Amino acid sequence: MTRIDAARMLRRRLSKAEVVGKYCPHSFRATGLTRFLEEGGTLEAAQNIADQADSRTTKLYDRRQQVVLREDVERIRY
Repeated sequence: MTRIDAARMLRRRLSKAEVVGKYCPHSFRATGLTRFLEEGGTLEAAQNIADQADSRTTKLYDRRQQVVLREDVERIRY
């Protein structure tokens, strides 16, 4: 399967699930690595899974600290 085939397959499945927005297979990289880390995986193992030479690159995908709190969202006024 080529990367173009994977992107087309993803678009079809997102469309069928009625997910709005622009996504590509790479869009899920940060989600997968973050979930792995949340479940107790190590940064070194995540780096290996992502096949990245530099751990600083892997840290860019770690979104564990990007928590949105309900009270922050409730501050938005319409």
